[in-house]
Amino acid sequence: MNTEAIYHHQSGAYAYINGPDTLRVRLRTSARDDVECFVRWSDRYSSGDSQERITQMTWLASDGVFTYWEAELYEQHRRFRYAFQIRSGDEEIFYTEDGCSRTASQGGWLSRYFNWPYLYDSQRILVPA
Repeated sequence: MNTEAIYHHQSGAYAYINGPDTLRVRLRTSARDDVECFVRWSDRYSSGDSQERITQMTWLASDGVFTYWEAELYEQHRRFRYAFQIRSGDEEIFYTEDGCSRTASQGGWLSRYFNWPYLYDSQRILVPA
């Protein structure tokens, strides 16, 4: 797996508000890699015993160099922390703010997950009619 091709940024086209309680996230991988991508996420301020959710990402596009994946995350409290899990055969990579790792973070405060403290309506992109 080409880990140098894996990329996400928690703003712009890679993470944005898509509804009052919904965050859309995107991930880039190498077009040469045959992978499955997942988002591991939860309420940013949830207690340590709350269950982390896992959502499979869907293929969005490929330009021959990179493949782009996306998923929508719904959280009623509008606060998110998330990381990516990428699988290719027997290989598994976890991608956080710190980059790629072969071991999963525990998801706590110091997990280095990507974070959205709160989804404000003023940050939502509205397409003109």
